[in-house]
Parts: sequence; structure tokens; C-alpha cells
Amino acid sequence: MSYLKTILLLIVISTFSASALYAQANDRNETLVKQLKERDQQIKELLSGHEGNKVEGELKDKLTKLINETIDLKQMGKLALGDESVKFSEDELAEFYSLFSEMVRTNSIKNLDIYKATITYEEVTETDKQLIVQTVSSLDNISTPVYYTFINVDNKWVIADFAIDNVSTAMSYRRSFSRLIAKRGVDGLLNVLRKKVSSED
Repeated sequence: MSYLKTILLLIVISTFSASALYAQANDRNETLVKQLKERDQQIKELLSGHEGNKVEGELKDKLTKLINETIDLKQMGKLALGDESVKFSEDELAEFYSLFSEMVRTNSIKNLDIYKATITYEEVTETDKQLIVQTVSSLDNISTPVYYTFINVDNKWVIADFAIDNVSTAMSYRRSFSRLIAKRGVDGLLNVLRKKVSSED
């Protein structure tokens, strides 16, 4: 094979590979957006006809599960702890992740208005092994950007964080937890979380 033919073949292979990777990424992004759209629709169906900002009983259980089933709360907890995690023993970390997950699940249904908003899905960007799904939430003529951060865990893309009006949920918790640990230590943080979770029962 001549040198020129070899170069042309490499160009064709390279172009084909790039096209295949682009198609795979596009399919993956469409799947994630579809997943969010389906969750949004199911939440709205559950809340259809519901008045007020509080839910109880079976509706509460269904709504809590639906809102949080696509979120990896342990991964969010890892982001929320950051470098502070080295101060925890294995048992303390396990308890932290459990308490943190329960707190986030409880907080997720405290303001139902955010789930009644109209959601516009914009673009998906990839950065530092993360996928950011950008959306805009519109309610009562007020538009708010909401970004979902997906990471790959065991070959599955899951939500590890979300930002409302450019404020990261995990980073907000991190600032709060770091202050608590600095003042009261790991035990102090766990005690605060225990009380918070038990008060919501």
C-alpha cells in the first residue's frame, strides 16, 4: 500500500471513529434528558389536582421515591463532605451517608411549587468526567436555571448534584458541614444530623 493510500485510510478510520463516538455521546445525552423529562411528567401527574405545599401518606412516599430515585445520594454526600471525609471513621462515614440521604429525601418535598414549574431542557455539556444537563424552570413568570450534574457510577449515569440559580446543593452543604466540623468536630456534625432527621419523623 502506498504512503498516500495509508494516510487516506487513516483519515477515513479516524473520521469514522469520531462520528461513532459523537453518535454514542448524542444517544447518551438524549437518554439522560428523556429520563429527566419522564420523571418531571410523573411528578406532575402525582401532584395533579393537589392543593397546598404539603403531602402525606402514600402520596408522600410515592413522591419522595420518584424525586430521589435518579439521585445517588451517597455520591452527593461525598461531594458535600469533600476533604473532610478523612476525619471520619468507616462507621461514622456510613452513618453520615445514611443521615444525609434521609435529610435530602425529606427536604426534597418541602417545597412542591418547584415541581409544578414548566421545565425547558437546553443543552448537555461534558466536563471533567461529568455531564451537566442544563434546564430552565419557569413558574409565575419567573425563570430559574437548574443544572443537573451526572457522574458515571458502575457504568450508570446518576445525578450527584444539582444547582438552582447557579447555587450547587452539594457545595452549599459542604460549606455548612465544614463550619460545623471546625466548631464541633465529627461527633458534633453527626449529632446535628441525627436531631434533624429525628425531628422530621
